[in-house]
Amino acid sequence: RRADQLMQEGNDDVIPYCIATGDVKKLVSFFTSRGQLKEALIVAQGACEGNIHGPAISSINHSTSTDNDNIETYTGRVHTQWLLHGVCWELAEWYFQEGCAVLAACCHLAVDNTEV
Repeated sequence: RRADQLMQEGNDDVIPYCIATGDVKKLVSFFTSRGQLKEALIVAQGACEGNIHGPAISSINHSTSTDNDNIETYTGRVHTQWLLHGVCWELAEWYFQEGCAVLAACCHLAVDNTEV
């Protein structure tokens, strides 16, 4: 709740809260809403690379790996990839509107988006 309050206030103190809880979507949304697309891109990229983790959840079942774990891992990867593509798209649009078509193209190519 504190992170939500800080976001509504536009307070930068929300950043460590979101990193600590692994709430990448909220942090990307925070930066994007402020027009800080490069920062949003860094967060999304860090999440895709596995550098920002959600909270550790201990399980009573101590098996090494389950299908649910694999599904959750896959779903998390898809979600962070989706965030990365979305931020790259927005940054590319911003560059394009500013007259920097080459930088816009670089944003699309960075995430293998060759169909634009």
